[in-house]
Amino acid sequence: MKILRRGQASIEFALILPIFALLLFSLVYIGFLFIDVVTLDSAAAAAARSAVLSDDGTVDDALKTKIQNTTLFLYWYEIDSESPKRLEPVNDANIFTYGIKANLTVKNSVLEMVLPPAYTVVKTAYKTEATTPEGGD
Repeated sequence: MKILRRGQASIEFALILPIFALLLFSLVYIGFLFIDVVTLDSAAAAAARSAVLSDDGTVDDALKTKIQNTTLFLYWYEIDSESPKRLEPVNDANIFTYGIKANLTVKNSVLEMVLPPAYTVVKTAYKTEATTPEGGD
């Protein structure tokens, strides 16, 4: 009796393809999420730096507008309208902590089960006084 093996490769491919596709798309999603977190991290650092350099400790309006208009790779997230937001001071006027929050905007039951509803990036900048060394000019 002869065993036919003509369809074996296509059946194995059909079994492995969904697992491989899930793995591939998961890696792509994680890459886009990493890019967005780095973008928000840079924006939060720029906001904290802007507050340190200003006289009144606030973020420059042009920078605020630029941060709020930033488009993220994961288009179903949007930067919160209150971002960048100064977080509670730590009993020191020379510490500036700013957070930028991205909210999930797509209402889809599958996406809501898989994706976090929001993520926040926080950066802190410290204001120090410039000093000159003893005996310097």
